[in-house]
Parts: sequence; structure tokens; C-alpha cells
Amino acid sequence: MMGFWVLAIRDNRYWASAAFGAVLSLATFFSYTLLVLGAFVVGYAAIEIVRHPRAGAIRVLVHSTIVLGVVAGLYAMLWLATGFDPIRTFLAAVANQQRLLEHLVIPRP
Repeated sequence: MMGFWVLAIRDNRYWASAAFGAVLSLATFFSYTLLVLGAFVVGYAAIEIVRHPRAGAIRVLVHSTIVLGVVAGLYAMLWLATGFDPIRTFLAAVANQQRLLEHLVIPRP
């Protein structure tokens, strides 16, 4: 995933941002924990904006829009085909994680 993001931002490859969105969708179908990689995505975007203020900001905006569009489109197709509710699923995963944390020997926030 990160390789696709780097290719998209560094080389302005639209196919790479679409591929990143597709892989991100597939990854979040199985686990939302991969969303922590968003720190890398934001950090790399920030570096690009600092290096090339105007062009970098436009490039990051365009590729972020493509990624989010692909993710939203794939989830919308899944919702239309099966009735899958990604928001409810995410909230259920967070609630389940909270219940599991209550049973830890060493409490964590």
C-alpha cells in the first residue's frame, strides 16, 4: 500500500493512487487496524507539500481524492450488492475492542 502511495505522490501516477485505494479497501474489509498507516500517508503528503508548496498540495489533493473515491466506490458497490454497512461494522469493531480491553490483566486506556 505504501509503495502505491509513494508512486502516486512522487511520480504523479493516477493508477497508483487507484491501486492504493483498492488495496486499502481490501485491507479494511479484514481489519481496521491497518488504518494506523495513515500516519505514513499524512507524513509523506506533508513532506511533498513542504518540498513543493503549490504543486505538492495540488498533487496530494488530487491523489487523495482518487484514493477516497475508490474506497468509497468499492464500499458502495459492496453495500449495494450485499447490504454491508461499513460504518456499523467499524463501530461494532470499536465496541468489541473496548470489551476485550476490559479483560486485560494490566488495564490500558
